[in-house]
Amino acid sequence: MTSVPGARNIIVSWSLNPQKIVEHFTAPLAKRLAAAQKCVAHGYQVAFHYDPIIYYPGCESDYEALIDMTFHAVGGGDVAWISLGILRMTPRLKKIMENRFPGNTILDEEFFTGHDGKLRYPQEVRRSLYKNMTSWIRRHCKGVPIYLCMEEKSMRFEKPVVYPPEPLISPDLSGVPA
Repeated sequence: MTSVPGARNIIVSWSLNPQKIVEHFTAPLAKRLAAAQKCVAHGYQVAFHYDPIIYYPGCESDYEALIDMTFHAVGGGDVAWISLGILRMTPRLKKIMENRFPGNTILDEEFFTGHDGKLRYPQEVRRSLYKNMTSWIRRHCKGVPIYLCMEEKSMRFEKPVVYPPEPLISPDLSGVPA
């Protein structure tokens, strides 16, 4: 992607979580943020998905530090949008995870069956996490669109985001090798 000029209507995105809970066999957090910096330097917009947000003792300070790292790496004006999604899973997936990773403590919190049949943290936990995450993001960038991923409407506390906020302009690709 960096061998051709970037286009503002091409948005490159990454899932981000604190390094201690980044999925196995995936790029570490530092490499994801470095890739985002490189894309921005070449003229692309970026987007970030904080998903799944996992609740555990101390998670708030870890996620606040993650957001600070994100905006230290990439300026808010280059971020097209951010999505927030809190851990949700089917009851069957929970059983598979428990069997595959018996020492895992991620599933030790309380879960309820949500509107979609998936297991979710209680509403007050989710609402608190969403509000905190949004306030930490707004501290760095007031205007970036934020939306809640796969969440019930009652959890919304900001106006729903419609993206793109303005019509996309086709890039001038003349001179770009085929």
